[in-house]
Amino acid sequence: MNHWRAQFDANHPLSAYDEIKRKNEQLQELALRLQASEQHYQRVTNSLPLLIFTANQAGQLLYANTWLLELTGHSLQVINQAKWAKTIHPDDYEGFWVLWNKQAATYQPFQYECRLRDATTQSYLWHLFTAQPVKSDVEKVAAWTGFVVNIHAQKLVMQTLRQNEELAQAKAKLEQSQHELESTVRELNRSNEDLSQFAYIASHDLQEPLRKIQQFGDLLQSRNSDLSTESRTYLSRMQSAANRMSVLIKDLLSFSRLSTRREASTPVALTSLITSCLENLSLTIEESQAQIQAHALPIVEGEASQLGQLFQNLLSNALKFHRDGIPPQIHIRSQEITATDLPPTLKPARLSAVYHRIEISDNGIGFDEKYLDRIFQVFQRLHGKNEFAGTGVGLAICQKVATNHGGVITATSQPGQGATFQVYLPAISHT
Repeated sequence: MNHWRAQFDANHPLSAYDEIKRKNEQLQELALRLQASEQHYQRVTNSLPLLIFTANQAGQLLYANTWLLELTGHSLQVINQAKWAKTIHPDDYEGFWVLWNKQAATYQPFQYECRLRDATTQSYLWHLFTAQPVKSDVEKVAAWTGFVVNIHAQKLVMQTLRQNEELAQAKAKLEQSQHELESTVRELNRSNEDLSQFAYIASHDLQEPLRKIQQFGDLLQSRNSDLSTESRTYLSRMQSAANRMSVLIKDLLSFSRLSTRREASTPVALTSLITSCLENLSLTIEESQAQIQAHALPIVEGEASQLGQLFQNLLSNALKFHRDGIPPQIHIRSQEITATDLPPTLKPARLSAVYHRIEISDNGIGFDEKYLDRIFQVFQRLHGKNEFAGTGVGLAICQKVATNHGGVITATSQPGQGATFQVYLPAISHT
């Protein structure tokens, strides 16, 4: 440029016409050289495998090589009109322009990673925008020139590495949790073994002294006819206490075995099971003149021995807690309901689409429902032992059996108006 300025500024003794003609020729030559330089620049930029552009401070493209059309499918004019909205991913669009405006306002370099819609696949691929401010001869920023390069592969590699790292961390945590679980299982097994040993002691070592007390008490009563009335009273009370202790130990043994001894689940016909329970209670039924109506009951999956304990305890209570002078009336029925029809306060131990609701209702003394949670706890009684016999373990066994079978138990009642116990058990799935 200095050479051409010198040519224009040189003072030669030419006519005005020749001077104008010469300078016009020089301008034409300069224009041809500039055109050739621009064409060369375009050929160079078009040969590179990335998008090269020049933009003004507002982000409008002044120039872009052919990769703009190949990448986006849009011309420079369309890109400027839409301000890249048709190309930049919606989640990256706002951030792009916020950073561009910030950097352009302070004439700082621009760099931004975003996803661009590929014209061929119509999928979004990661690209890196880079632009540098270009100053004019008077040290003012005239434009920004930069490039856009595909970094999708690098992004995928980095994402894979992060996922692998996260997977390794998750695997380490899982292994740690597995070790902790295994340790907990070992502790639980040892606890179950200790409980089994306790159950053995309860069924043998603790029962033996009680049997001796009962035997010696019987001998004293049968061989000592001259015992005073007071002595016989004490002896009878001793025998009664020993009998209650024996029953309590047996009930505790039954409760502990619900957790430590589990048999394989099989289909259990509840109609046959209830019939067997009623046969076991036949003497009590006859003495109380009870009337029992049992409807057809379903088949469920479970352990017959445990389910037998559950329903025999419920039937025994219905016979026991009857009103004076009024024979017990007991109804046994069932209904199939969906999980959505369960009472909102009930949470069965196992999720199922369908449940069987088995109800055992009576006309007995009933109870206040404020004690509902209490009656299913071990040793919790609502009546004194002199009113009704029992150890306070029966309903706790019922709840444990229901839980073991993925179900739940509850009751409704009012004092003096009987009680209805409801057992919810998962239905057998036929899928």
